[in-house]
Amino acid sequence: MIGNIFSAFGKTLGWIFNILMLPLSIYALMQIMGWDWVKSGVAALILTAVPVIGSIGNLLLAFIGIYFVTMNWPHLF
Repeated sequence: MIGNIFSAFGKTLGWIFNILMLPLSIYALMQIMGWDWVKSGVAALILTAVPVIGSIGNLLLAFIGIYFVTMNWPHLF
């Protein structure tokens, strides 16, 4: 019973992190691939659906997105 609770908590926490990293992944794909936000959003959602490789890729794209946001901060507005 306790294992099921911890499993549900871990899955929920992972889902929340994936949702919070999604905008950064979309922005990174927009900068790297030159796509608009719709294509980048679809690609990021497909990447999120892949179990292990998608999580690692989503994490890497989130860090790349953070880099691009900090580099282009004055040009975003």
